[in-house]
Amino acid sequence: MIRRDAAGRLAMFLVLRKRQGLDRPADNLIRLPMSRSDIAAFLGQSLESISRATTRLTKMGIVQFQGRYA
Repeated sequence: MIRRDAAGRLAMFLVLRKRQGLDRPADNLIRLPMSRSDIAAFLGQSLESISRATTRLTKMGIVQFQGRYA
């Protein structure tokens, strides 16, 4: 099944980023050298949609943000 909502697209983006293997394998962190607006543009979503999606995924316990996007 293809996820077309912003939360689904963001989750798949994070999974694909993790699979690239650019971070240490034992590290559960996924480093994103992109802003939310960059991610929104990349995924074809609005900044507001990505912000709502990050909030939704955080409340669901799927992701946790550290640093300046906490």
